[in-house]
Order: sequence, then structure tokens, then C-alpha cells
Amino acid sequence: MKFDYIIRNGHVIDPFDGVDAVKDIGVINHRVYAANYGDSSLMPIIDASGHYVLPGLIDFHTHIYDVGSGLGIHPDYFLATGVTSAVDAGTSGASNYEAFHQTKVVSSKCRIKAQINITSQGQFQLGFPENYDPKYFREDLIGELIEKYSGEIIGIKMRLSKETVGDQGLEPFLKLLEIADRLNMPVVIHTTNPAISVQTIAKHLRPGDIYCHCYQGEGMTIIGDRGNVLPEIKDARARGVLFDACNGTLNFAFNVAKAALTEGFYPDIISSDTSRHSFAVPYYCKNLPFVMSKFLSLGMDLFSIVRAVTETPAKLMGMEGVIGTLREGAFADISILEKKPRKMFYNDKKEEFCGEEVLVNKFTMINGAVAFCSNDFWL
Repeated sequence: MKFDYIIRNGHVIDPFDGVDAVKDIGVINHRVYAANYGDSSLMPIIDASGHYVLPGLIDFHTHIYDVGSGLGIHPDYFLATGVTSAVDAGTSGASNYEAFHQTKVVSSKCRIKAQINITSQGQFQLGFPENYDPKYFREDLIGELIEKYSGEIIGIKMRLSKETVGDQGLEPFLKLLEIADRLNMPVVIHTTNPAISVQTIAKHLRPGDIYCHCYQGEGMTIIGDRGNVLPEIKDARARGVLFDACNGTLNFAFNVAKAALTEGFYPDIISSDTSRHSFAVPYYCKNLPFVMSKFLSLGMDLFSIVRAVTETPAKLMGMEGVIGTLREGAFADISILEKKPRKMFYNDKKEEFCGEEVLVNKFTMINGAVAFCSNDFWL
């Protein structure tokens, strides 16, 4: 067999296989193979010297229903940023999930899965909150969609904020958990400016549930009065609750993240929470490598950062060992990034933080096909 591509001399980071070393990667028939396997004559050689070669990045919390929501962007925009797989975080609900599936999941090059919103309309527009009155939750329709799109719908989303839940207290959250139990699905809980206490949220979440925006700074946070991560949050992690950084527009605070990281409370998942309002330009989100750069500047090691955007989300998507890794036989989803020394002023609305390095995507391959190559790469 002949290689389609060989990527040489790059620093490969693949937490799934524990790889963190300079290594060559081969691609044959849309799959990853060891570079010493097959015939390399006359095949394209990609020189990745001085770059990191990573499994295709997975953005686990996004808003990509661009034709049906004022929040959405087109998922294929992500390919230039090194993201090859994405999860839509509840932009659609039971009434419009079919349209989301037909217009985005089916037609996009980027590999897509989704969390369905517990409210039928989903997240329709910034400033237009979902209706979280439990009497409007349609368990029957959500159940039908989960069965029809088994493996595609991987969670049920709720924004448990004062702006959405108001003074309804625990009732919407407890009703969501009842429905999720019956449907055997994890829940994904938006926690910015929470309508109930952080301790209560953490107490009720189950193994496999996701506490998202874990470093947000509005209202109650995961940091207690003494500057430490709350014991209830640590207990939830010990039970198997997962914590997603998902940056977004108002969902990340440097002081909270710094306190948690200093204590060793790293995110299980790093996602961008990109939307039409935060993608590409604003200096609080931009894209997934930009968000990864924040954690690099805050002192988190690159190997752990890469795990949070590859191995862990791949497992949650039910694709462990197939995506999110560069082991032999995996889909040839590959991102090549450069770590550049540069002062970066990350602006998160109320705070600014100066970083010294930034990760920049230079090359993206999805399923063995080149989807993006920077003008100054592969020269």
C-alpha cells in the first residue's frame, strides 16, 4: 500500500496513547498508520518540524445551528482552527432538532453531535431566554428523537441561570433530572449566575453529567469564601461529574480559573462555547486554540490541555479510539499547531490577563482529506 500523506518531524501529543514525542505519522485510506508502513515514494511529505501534531481538535460545547438560531455559526468555519469534530450545546430542542439534523449534521464536513435542549425551542436568540416551566418539557418528543438519532444526541441541556429559571427554584432542575434518568441520558448544566446554589447543583449531578462554565464568575462560583474550590465541587468530581470550561462570552473569569488551577482543579473538558457573538474576533473567545492558549498562560501543561480537547470529549461522544487519537486505525483527523511567543491580552469582559504564548493552527486534515493549510506552512 502507498501512503496518501506522511507528516514528518512533528512533536506528536496523543494523550489516548500516552505519546508526547517527536514522531512521524502516516495516512492511508483515511486512516492513521505508522510512517514506516507502506511505500512513501512520490507521496506528499508534510514537514511539521517545530510544530505540534495533534489529533483533530474536538470542540465539545458550541452553537452551530446558524440557519435556525441567532446564536449559530457554520460548523465548517472550525476547520481552519484545527477543530474537526464539534458538539452543539442545546441550540435546538424537540421542535426544531429535525431541522438542525438535516441542515447541519448531514451537510457539514465537520463531524457533529449534539446536546438537545430540554425546552422545545432551544436557544433561539441572545436575550431571548428559554421557557423552563416544567409543564412545557416534552419528554415524549425528546425520547423519540434520542431513539431516532441514537449516538448523535448525547445529552440534555439546561441553562440554570437566574436570567432563564428566575424564581422557579429547584423544580425545573429536578424535573430535568427525572426525565434524564428515564431516558438514560447525561445532563449538561449551564451554571453562569446560577439560580440555585452551586452546592445544590453539585449535590444533585450524577456520574457522567457535565457542569459547564465551571470557571464562570457571575454570582456564586466554584470558589468559596476562603479562596478554595468548594468541597461539594470536589465531591462531585470524585463521583464522576465532569467539568467543562466552555469559555463563551460571559462564562469565564480569570480569578476563578487561576484559583482553581492553582489548587490542581483542572477542567475535564476545554471547549470554546463559540457563537455568532464570540467567534473569530472578540478577545475573550475567538476559537478553541485561543481558549487553549489561555490555559497555557495560566500554567496548565500542554499535555493536559490536549487531553481536554481530544481524548476526553471523544469518549463522551462515544468515539473513543476512533477520533481524538493518532493511534493506528483511527480516523485521520489531524491538526498541526504552532506555539508562538507573543504577548496576548485576553479580555474577559471585566478582567484582562496578559499571556506570553499563543497556539495557532496551521494545518487541518479531516478523515484523510486536507481541509486547511496556512499560506506559510508546508513550504
